Amino acid sequence: MSGLVLAKLYKIVAFLTWLETYGPVMGRAPTPRVQDLVSEARASKWFVIYYGAVWFGTLMLLAGQPSAFRVAAAMMIVGIVGIVREVIRTRRLADVANSLRLPDGACAPHPLFARN
Repeated sequence: MSGLVLAKLYKIVAFLTWLETYGPVMGRAPTPRVQDLVSEARASKWFVIYYGAVWFGTLMLLAGQPSAFRVAAAMMIVGIVGIVREVIRTRRLADVANSLRLPDGACAPHPLFARN
């Protein structure tokens, strides 16, 4: 379930950021697509690390190897930190082309909460 929540959070944050930033100027200025706010190729490696660590950790629990499970838990944390980094990049509009980043009338989103 935690992997599903992380994946949905990644998509939802991009949509809400797009809506908050570009909704007020939609139709009056060129706006990027929601997909333009994220780099799925870069983020996918963090999801692979996370899901791989979850499977490895599960196998190590079944095998009764607590030391190996701790390594898997550390790798899960590495994956989560990477995903959080991507979410922050989304909120900062770091992957949006400069020409579309903030058209006239658009406000940069706050990193943690919606301004609206």
